[in-house]
Amino acid sequence: MSSSTEEIKARLSVSDVISSYVKLERAGSNFKARCPFHNERTPSFFVSPGRGTYYCFGCGAKGDIFSFVEQFEGLDFTGALKLLATRAGVELRPEDPKKKSERERLFALMEEAAKFFEGNLGRNETARAYLRKRGLEDKTIGAWRLGYAPDTWEESGKYLRGKGFTERELLAAGITKESEKKKGESYDRFRGRIMFPLFDSSGRVIAFSGRLFPGKEGDEAPKYLNSPETSIFHKSHVLYGFDRAKFAIRKYNFSLVVEGQMDLLMSHQAGFGNTVALSGTALTREQLELLRRLSDNILFAYDGDNAGVAATGKGAMIALSLRMNVKVAHFPRKLDPADLLKEDKEEFKKAVREGKHVVDFYLDILEKEGYDERKFRLVVQGIVFPFLAAIDNRIDQAHFISKVASRIHLSEEPVRDEVEKLRKSLAVQNPVEGPALSKDTPVEPRSAALNALLGIILWQKKEEGKRADPKVLEGKLQEIFGERLEPYAKRAEMQGEELVFQAEALFGPSEDLDRDIKDLLVRLEEEELRTRLEELLNKLRVSEAKGEEGISQELLSESKIVSDKLMKISRDTF
Repeated sequence: MSSSTEEIKARLSVSDVISSYVKLERAGSNFKARCPFHNERTPSFFVSPGRGTYYCFGCGAKGDIFSFVEQFEGLDFTGALKLLATRAGVELRPEDPKKKSERERLFALMEEAAKFFEGNLGRNETARAYLRKRGLEDKTIGAWRLGYAPDTWEESGKYLRGKGFTERELLAAGITKESEKKKGESYDRFRGRIMFPLFDSSGRVIAFSGRLFPGKEGDEAPKYLNSPETSIFHKSHVLYGFDRAKFAIRKYNFSLVVEGQMDLLMSHQAGFGNTVALSGTALTREQLELLRRLSDNILFAYDGDNAGVAATGKGAMIALSLRMNVKVAHFPRKLDPADLLKEDKEEFKKAVREGKHVVDFYLDILEKEGYDERKFRLVVQGIVFPFLAAIDNRIDQAHFISKVASRIHLSEEPVRDEVEKLRKSLAVQNPVEGPALSKDTPVEPRSAALNALLGIILWQKKEEGKRADPKVLEGKLQEIFGERLEPYAKRAEMQGEELVFQAEALFGPSEDLDRDIKDLLVRLEEEELRTRLEELLNKLRVSEAKGEEGISQELLSESKIVSDKLMKISRDTF
């Protein structure tokens, strides 16, 4: 481990870092939380300050502050290192450029490109005047590093080649593009455009979105042009402004999602620091997962036109499937957020403040269309019912079923029946992934109690002031399992750190560990007896079918003994 990472770890505790992303609750000497990496209702994510590590018993996520930031922020190690170094106040020593990896060279190239575009904008008063006309202040333009790509075919590439970057790197970064007419030649991808740098979670430039300069909209070129996918830019994972909005999202406990870069810049300028934006693509599940880790609450503030309303619905369906609380801001004058913020900031704030649940939003929109009663019911069934089916919380779902039934003048029963049919249909078409099991996660029915006991054994072997005798406990397990205990014990050794962590987290705060162990042993014995009884009954059915009376009688006698033991355990523990 380098001296920089050691210094960062010395300055930042694992609980301090993780608590800035996830709400932690104390659990003895550890902390627990709902895992930010998979959907769950009860906490299975534990943080150990003593070890400087975290572990989730639901999905297997584990590691230290660097791996947490990598996974949570979607960064590579270098990005996590930079982010945590800034937070810890640790200065990272610059590396020899010749030793930098290909990805790091791309990051350096994109940074130089951003500086080049920034410099061009500073010299282009016409472009700056356009941005001011749209409502942006000079402070915002500078803070978000907006730029301008010259309206030439090779100036950007020429500048970057002069900085030591190769043509192969320029093509790999998406700054230049191979010519289709002249083989072996390339030209600048972005020409005559306002440039919006896109950043990763640590603030590094990873791509650009270029807006065709006003006055050239009649050209064949698209109004907006984004960087192509590269090794450092995956558009389905990136949200514009996420690097700056993430802490405000946690602070205000909701994310505000807009469609375009200008919408975002005007929103941040107006004080909505929890705003993120799309960049010419539909909202993806991966992007919503990023937001859900920070808050379950999301508010869509898309354009007020038909396209914006449709896009809102698509994003809302995915968000509901992730068990998020979804609201929508309605802009009555059908203006986009940027224009509304420029004209009337207070009206925008009111729309956000009075955001409606997505079901209410669509009911209001459809009701204003003036449909007759039957048509209105059919349209609501087609558009609103899927949202009802996607609501995972049954109490919340019942609330909105009642509301929809009232609005379409029907009893709740037929609405509930249709929603249930739709829910089953959607579950088959678009199954929501549950928590992933790590490759070493035991999945046998008996594993929960057994793993807990094996974890206690490993924990107490390492503990100085032992609260339970591991040898006595090993003997108890041997009595229950006999030779069959060996493979479980070997696997426990392989999972040692995880099982010790679990035992500490679950039983460390216990005031009566002996009682907890006794309960686990009883539960384990009961599980073993049930498994044994099922095996005996299956064998008994086979032997009776074959007419093997002697064997059947033996199996019947043994089944009765096991059954009596089960009944005794049930009576004793009731």
